[in-house]
Amino acid sequence: MDPNLLHNFDHTPPNLPFVVHAAEGVDAKSAQEIFDLDRLEILDERTILVHGLALNHKAISLLNQRRSALVICPTSNQFLFHSSLSATLIKSINTVVLGSDSPLTSAGDLLDEINFARNEIGLDAESLFDMVTVRSARVLRLRNGEGRLRPGAIADLIAVPDKGLTPAETVAQLTVDQVELVILEGRVQLASDSLFASLPNSLQVGLQPLFVDGIRRWLRAPIESLLAQARKTLGRDIRVGGKKVEHASAA
Repeated sequence: MDPNLLHNFDHTPPNLPFVVHAAEGVDAKSAQEIFDLDRLEILDERTILVHGLALNHKAISLLNQRRSALVICPTSNQFLFHSSLSATLIKSINTVVLGSDSPLTSAGDLLDEINFARNEIGLDAESLFDMVTVRSARVLRLRNGEGRLRPGAIADLIAVPDKGLTPAETVAQLTVDQVELVILEGRVQLASDSLFASLPNSLQVGLQPLFVDGIRRWLRAPIESLLAQARKTLGRDIRVGGKKVEHASAA
C-alpha cells in the first residue's frame, strides 16, 4: 500500500477520478486490499480500481455498494498470474471497463485485450463496446462528448474498413492492421498509406512513417529520434506489446 495513498485521495479534486491499482494478485493479501481501502474511506463513486483479480463476491458487493469502478486488464493478469476474472464475476460488477496494462506484461494493445476478453473470457460484443467507449468516458469523468460520435462532441475517433457488421461486432474482431485512421481532438494522429495520400499537404505535416509488424502507418511522433533512443538500450529489435516496430521509408 502506498504510504501517501490517503493524502493523494484527499487532495484529488472531487470532479476527477481517483485511480489506484488494487487486488492485483491471487493471494489473501491481495484479496484483503479492497477492504483495507474501504476502512481508509477511499472507496466511493470516483474511485477506480485497476486489475481487481483477487476480488470475490463479497468484495464485488462492497465495490457495488460504494459505487466504485473497476478496470480489468485480462492479458496482463493471465501473463503474471495465469488467471483472469470470469465472465460471471465481471458481469456482477456494476461499473467495469476494459484497459490495457504495460506492454511488458500485456499481450499487445487495447484491441488485443478486447479479443482476449471475448474469445477467452466470453464477454459479448455489445458489453465490450460499452466498456471501451461510453462507459469508459463516464468512469473517467470526461465531459466533452468522449466515448460516442455525435454533433458537438470532441472529435476523437478511428476509421476502419466497413465489413457490414455493427459497431460493436466490428470492434470485437478488430486488429491493429485494420485501423486506417486515428483522429484526436480533430487532428490526424495516424493514417494508412492510402488515407495519408488523400490528405491535403497541410494535414500530412508532422506525420512520420512507422512499420508495426510489417504494416506501414503514418504517425504523428518523432519516430526516428524515439527509435534511436530506444536502440541505445534495447538494440535494434524493438517491440511494443510484442509487435515489432521499425522506422519506415517515406518512399
